[in-house]
Amino acid sequence: MKNKVFLNLVILLIPLVLIAQVGIGTTDPHPSAIQEIKSTTKGFLLPRMELKQMNAIEDPARGLMIFCTDCGQGDVMVFNTRWTSLSDHTIVYGKDGKIYKELISSSGRTWLDRNLGAEKVASSHDDYKAYGSLYQWGRLQDGHEEINWSFPNYGNGSEVIYEQSTTPNPGHNNFIGVLYGNTVDWLNPSNDDLWQGVNGINNPCPQGFRIPTEEEFDKEENILTDLRLTYSGYRKFRYGSISSPSAEGRYWSSSIFNNKVKYLKIMTENNNNIVEIKEELNRNQGLSVRCIKN
Repeated sequence: MKNKVFLNLVILLIPLVLIAQVGIGTTDPHPSAIQEIKSTTKGFLLPRMELKQMNAIEDPARGLMIFCTDCGQGDVMVFNTRWTSLSDHTIVYGKDGKIYKELISSSGRTWLDRNLGAEKVASSHDDYKAYGSLYQWGRLQDGHEEINWSFPNYGNGSEVIYEQSTTPNPGHNNFIGVLYGNTVDWLNPSNDDLWQGVNGINNPCPQGFRIPTEEEFDKEENILTDLRLTYSGYRKFRYGSISSPSAEGRYWSSSIFNNKVKYLKIMTENNNNIVEIKEELNRNQGLSVRCIKN
């Protein structure tokens, strides 16, 4: 009698064990999968949310996946200590020895995914590991641009000297400052072609990339979200001191105006993000660089 009861119990439990392995659209799910979905007419849709909603998820589990609707043109994101894109963006090798990736903005243009010299893609505007380098306009990657960032509001830059270069390659890694007068350039005489196009004499961007124009910055409707720009501050032209890190960001364009250069300025004021194209900046200031594909 006991054997019969035990046998009946086993028979009753078999369906419960089988139910643990679920098939949707199939009666024969793969034995390695707890759930298998099959269809030839429909797909599987991940939860969809904006970047700010994704970043608001509390304590996300490693492996958590969502579809971010405003990350570039939209992207599948997975969390593994930080949110990472699963898109197969092309790897780009920088002249500085760092590895970058291509990023497609919502306007359809292809940019580098971080500032030149940055260790990583920014997770916030004051992510100092994503600040990167601060270049004098038109200069090579010769070391003058390198900043040792140790906090969101503190960085240590290259040594400052006060002698203009007479050639496009100064031959040293010092930041060229200005002690007296109204000198607007680290180079004498100035050369407008140093950062023009992929064949610019001193183009610091990876192969196939260049410094963006004023118009290309202006056409990006979601530039802060798409490119994850940072408040990296800037280096003052006179003494080379680093100003306003974590408070504002300045990005060079290739557009010349009255012998000076137009640039993109970003900052937060009264809880509002401000993005504007500014004019007439001295070429010997140190600004961030974000490259665009030609």
